[in-house]
Amino acid sequence: MATVPILGKSLHEGDYVDWLAEIDNVGGELAWIRKDKDFPPNPTGSSRSPAAINRAVLSSRQVRTAIEAEALRRDCSKDVVKAEAVEILEDMAHKFNMSSVRCVGYAVVKVVKKLFDAVFVNLPALRALRSRLGSDPIIFMPTHKTYLDFILMSLLCFSEDVTLPAIAAGADFQQSVFMGAALRRCGAFYMRRSFGKDKLYWAIFSEYVQTHLIHADRPVEFFLEGTRSRTGKSLHPKYGLLQTVLQPYLRSQVYDIAVVPVTMNYDKILEESLYAYELLGFPKPKETTSGLLRATHILNQSFGNVYVTFAEPISVRQMLEPRISRRLLSFQPESAFIIDSKTRKELLKFGHEIIKIHNENNVVSLWPLASIVIGDLVQLGESSTFAFSQLKSRISDLLRLSNALGFRFHVHTNVDGDLRELLHLHADLFQPFDLAATDFELTPVEMAVQQNATSLVDRHLLQKAVTMIVFANYANKALPFFAEVGILAVCVEYGRNRTVAELRKNFSFLQSIFVREFITIPDNSAEEFKTALARLVNADVVEVVNGEVHVVDVLSLKKLRNFVSPFIRAYNLVYRVLPNLSPRLHATTSKTIIPLLQREIAVVLQTSTAYPLGYYRLSCLSSDIIKNAYHTLTDRHIIVPKPWNALIVDFNKVQALQKDLQKFDQPVQIVVADAEVDIVPRSRL
Repeated sequence: MATVPILGKSLHEGDYVDWLAEIDNVGGELAWIRKDKDFPPNPTGSSRSPAAINRAVLSSRQVRTAIEAEALRRDCSKDVVKAEAVEILEDMAHKFNMSSVRCVGYAVVKVVKKLFDAVFVNLPALRALRSRLGSDPIIFMPTHKTYLDFILMSLLCFSEDVTLPAIAAGADFQQSVFMGAALRRCGAFYMRRSFGKDKLYWAIFSEYVQTHLIHADRPVEFFLEGTRSRTGKSLHPKYGLLQTVLQPYLRSQVYDIAVVPVTMNYDKILEESLYAYELLGFPKPKETTSGLLRATHILNQSFGNVYVTFAEPISVRQMLEPRISRRLLSFQPESAFIIDSKTRKELLKFGHEIIKIHNENNVVSLWPLASIVIGDLVQLGESSTFAFSQLKSRISDLLRLSNALGFRFHVHTNVDGDLRELLHLHADLFQPFDLAATDFELTPVEMAVQQNATSLVDRHLLQKAVTMIVFANYANKALPFFAEVGILAVCVEYGRNRTVAELRKNFSFLQSIFVREFITIPDNSAEEFKTALARLVNADVVEVVNGEVHVVDVLSLKKLRNFVSPFIRAYNLVYRVLPNLSPRLHATTSKTIIPLLQREIAVVLQTSTAYPLGYYRLSCLSSDIIKNAYHTLTDRHIIVPKPWNALIVDFNKVQALQKDLQKFDQPVQIVVADAEVDIVPRSRL
């Protein structure tokens, strides 16, 4: 049987069904949406209405205690605070209604069918969840790459008679009067992006989420990453929300909770150019789901295929019972529930384990590999044009290396056929080309930009940067494959001492620097080093002799190093320009420093002659990588933000960290088959 290969293991294609074809098979979207539904009964024997849930929240001990405390703090009547609580809950709560689900579902399915060629789903896994609905509370934790994620989730649950989840959605979805109300009637409840120290709001929100789980009103769905990933990379888990949804288990209010990670992959992201503009500092548009889906240019495009993978349900009891003790947690009062440091650490680790499952279940096409190669071929200050044959050849080389390392990308037909299909799908990123020709030239387009906060930056540079950031974001989808072997390749290539012990030390150092770029499980560096080294040995890239690592395949090592070197150079560039801002740091915050660094980096990209052409990539201008490099310094207390809107910077430590990083981007000699070879970064050749 043919297989869909992903991240070192294979999924049988028979497990994946084109859900859009299933809709056509029952007579189209109208017949599909009108089908009788057979949702599993509530395990408590009774189903509460949205209004009944709200009444239960307001009368709960946690909320009543919070109202009393807030009234005492403000020195006002409890009735005043209770009225505010009612207003908060009214603004937050869903108003689930099946008639609304059918109306909205019909309209959305028509749009989805227009946007995508197919939506492949491992439906047997979703169908198996129905049996769990009668016993344990269920939490769906999907990846979050686009506005469509939670819409597709609800449609798939509706299709397979799985009780539709109550969905934790950001308050910005309420900007659309029509869509905000429609989603609320389909089960979405809205939360503020930040609660701050608003204890009343926090009490209402946590009680609202937890009552759904304790009484099994319906599954709860929330995005562990908190917000859409604008970069194609996994984001750090939001631990506060994770703790909130797991609290009923920690307090022994439920016997178990089933967590279902869901991975969603798109051949083409609807918001790809919006993300790139946003990362360059252009103001985030007040974009809503309804506005996005009404856009004519969106509805007239094809966005290829979607792959949705439901993982095996994870028993929270089985995962956490051996690690933590609930005995003391169970007796704490709700109003003063405090998690000890050991339990908090295990919850943090659990969140990262969910992200790892997300990544393991990625179904990744050749496009991330193509985007990686395009990033290499399009050098700053050089010609941006390259041949299709050149692109295909390099992708084939990377694909062979990936297979040797134990990584599997999803190939529909063959490299040539898939690449032509993907180029057709992403044709808007290139100047016109002849896809029917045997070979042809490809030139990335320059996207239009307007004057904005980055007006001091050369417009031509920004126009090129938009497109290259789009490519970089797609390339990031391959990072779960290559991050660890790439870091080790850097350590091997640039290390003067290549003993296993020294390489493990350098590997751990680079992982700690790039912890915001490459999400890993905490305290697991030694195991990840061991796995990465085994992959390089099995692929005949290196060999280990008497505790020392020797290079076998120089070219493959360089290819793997190229996955990580752009991050090293970008961080070094941030730390290099940071001293230029010294006179302004007395009136700068963690938020305002990012565009300032962005402008300084643009100046270097425009004028610097200290480095060869192509040494830096235009993706250095992405606010995401600048922000991550900056927060690496705050995490290490090298930069200390002060409450009076100032930043205290230890420039000596910045310089020391820069020097430590620079060691991993300098030419050295390595031994290859009894011969010494000078290794110089490709961009300097």
